[in-house]
Amino acid sequence: MLIIEEVQRLKHNANNWIEETTRQQSLFPQAVELPVVQLNQLQYVGFRYGLLYESLYEVFKRFNFHWLRNKLLLDLVIARIAQPSSKLRSIEFLKEFFGVEHGRRELYRQIPIILKTRNTIESMILEIAKKEFAFNFSVVFYDVTTLYFESFQEDELRRSGFSKDNKFTQPQILLGLLVSGEGFPVGYQIFEGKKFEGHTLIPIILRFKRKHKIERLTVVAAAAMISIENIKALTKVHLNYIVGARAANLPVIGVNVSRPAIKRKRFANLRAELYWKIRDSLRLGILSLPDDDLLAGDLTSIKYSFDHLGRVALENKEKTKNRINRSPDTGDALALSYAGTFNIEEMDDDDTDDRKERLALRAESKWTVPGRDTSTVSRWSVGNNGKRRFGKGQ
Repeated sequence: MLIIEEVQRLKHNANNWIEETTRQQSLFPQAVELPVVQLNQLQYVGFRYGLLYESLYEVFKRFNFHWLRNKLLLDLVIARIAQPSSKLRSIEFLKEFFGVEHGRRELYRQIPIILKTRNTIESMILEIAKKEFAFNFSVVFYDVTTLYFESFQEDELRRSGFSKDNKFTQPQILLGLLVSGEGFPVGYQIFEGKKFEGHTLIPIILRFKRKHKIERLTVVAAAAMISIENIKALTKVHLNYIVGARAANLPVIGVNVSRPAIKRKRFANLRAELYWKIRDSLRLGILSLPDDDLLAGDLTSIKYSFDHLGRVALENKEKTKNRINRSPDTGDALALSYAGTFNIEEMDDDDTDDRKERLALRAESKWTVPGRDTSTVSRWSVGNNGKRRFGKGQ
């Protein structure tokens, strides 16, 4: 106690000296003495993660989840993010770390109500995807994971099967998830645990397509998902697909773009033909470009003309590089991807269908890039017939 009293006396003298020397008054009256408590008189009762809880709740407000008016659901989601566990354990976790209390009876009463909010929640999430990530339903990525249960009792949904968690003796369910290009979830579906993951693709894609009335959609999935049956089912409903595979297993094919074109009578070389395929795909609305200014600049900077045989010929690449002060490598990469649309080893001189193809393209008066504001793309011009032209006369 003598040490404490000595410290208080020294602080009192120091405050008096400060006031007399600096003429500054203390913010707190000298008469107010803050109590000093010994540590051996205190008892530790725990702490709470208030910042984490409040931060996640603000994110939920950004998603408009607070309009669901179901605090238990939001609290369970917070617990799932902070400490994944069962629902009963989540209730204990919420009380222990956040000071939020929910009873078991409330949980069991709310579960049927929570199940009915699925469509509403999906709609809210899609609105966020459209607003914050410019999601336009043109491309989705699909994958499957497994969720196991700490039980050995099966039912119609919880079944033993191939487990990605190496829990082959415990029942599980399959979760199929659709995400945007940024990895933001836009749809999901639950399947029985023993179902082969390749058989989950078509049901969830068709449900997603019908629900949102989608006309054009490209599905990106792992090679295990894209079987012959799935390809037939996708093409039947006019959906495109991209198969993911290990780069080490893919063959490397050299492409000489200066070699003669497949359609020699129409194009001066293969490079002109590949770029023309991009042009036709854009005019027909079957190609959606990413929001990439570098790619747009490459594609709109390349000019074309006609050689002495009346064939389409692109300007020399060196001229393009000198004009834009860089090499149009991004545009070339996209053009080279079109080399896989035909066998470049097969040189066909038969141009009997060329005229029909060109007439069909001329009849197509619309040019669209889904999900892109075409006003931001430079060097597109409009001809006398009101049709947009690429490169010519820029």
